[in-house]
Amino acid sequence: SEGTQEEFIASSNMWYKSAIAGTAFACLPYTLFCIYIESTHPHEHKSFWPHMRQRNKAFPWGSHDCDFLDSDCKKAKAAGAPWPPVHEEEH
Repeated sequence: SEGTQEEFIASSNMWYKSAIAGTAFACLPYTLFCIYIESTHPHEHKSFWPHMRQRNKAFPWGSHDCDFLDSDCKKAKAAGAPWPPVHEEEH
């Protein structure tokens, strides 16, 4: 482990650049693959999951049916719209 400070700095810079290049070499193809899969794979995004909204008693705040930070639910309740939103199934 003998050497000058310039050699140490050069070696450190070489390993730093190698780590950056290796990370880019590993991550870039995976990122491109994920973008490709997401853009070509047909799938539905569900706006809510009924099994997660099961509640046996009212919340202790004003909107008894809405979670504390669920602003969409509170806006829908204030407008008189049903919550969760009802979507027609396409057959």
